[in-house]
Amino acid sequence: MYKVLIFDIKDSRKISNREDLQKTLITLIKECNRIFKEYILSPFCITCGDEWEGLLTINSPHLEIQRFFKNALPSNINFYFGIGIGEISIKDFSLPTNCLDGEAFIKAREELNKAKSNNIFS
Repeated sequence: MYKVLIFDIKDSRKISNREDLQKTLITLIKECNRIFKEYILSPFCITCGDEWEGLLTINSPHLEIQRFFKNALPSNINFYFGIGIGEISIKDFSLPTNCLDGEAFIKAREELNKAKSNNIFS
């Protein structure tokens, strides 16, 4: 069993200085990958502009990771969050996260989409 976390910035198209936010996000993702490296199987990476995901061990502290991003991002930036627990079909952890697939990724995407449709964000 694995755990996948997917994050997506809320209303990112309305953010005036998206380039600065992107640079900040890249820095924070690198820091997150360093801080939580013992739990990360495939490092967090940006998958689409303002969305990022990572593959973690089942016992990873996902709420701490979510809090890390909430506390580190500018206070006017909110994000949606999806978590998926399950198997994965591609287990080559040398590949970037966006090249992996499986049940855990599908469930995380479903949860992210639920958060978006219900406007539940961090």
